[in-house]
Amino acid sequence: VVTPRPNNTRSAVNRIVTFWQSLGSKIMLTSPAEHDAALAVTSHLPHLVAAALAEQLAPSLVPFAATGFRDTTRIAAGSPELWTAIFQSNKGAVLDALTRFQGTLDLYRSAIDSSDERKLARLLSEARYCRQLLD
Repeated sequence: VVTPRPNNTRSAVNRIVTFWQSLGSKIMLTSPAEHDAALAVTSHLPHLVAAALAEQLAPSLVPFAATGFRDTTRIAAGSPELWTAIFQSNKGAVLDALTRFQGTLDLYRSAIDSSDERKLARLLSEARYCRQLLD
């Protein structure tokens, strides 16, 4: 990802793009703000959610924690110092992503609380479709 700033010349950006392409990279040009928003959703939020989920594991529950829990919380084992710095340096975008995620959790909570199986199935189907985009 190349994030040109207004003071970067077109030729400087082209040199960077050419350099990375010569190494076999696929280049995406985006603004720094778009980059920060994208990473907040695709990197920072997953780490935050994994950490919050890992905190739910009381010692008495460890024998019950199978592959799904282990897979989902794997990234919570990252460096607290590194992730503190990342969350603080991208604070605005992380908070925006967290707010949107909380809204999504509220939709799931509402569907479960009201026993709305159609809504819950729709939410799960949408999530499944989004996950399949990665494959």
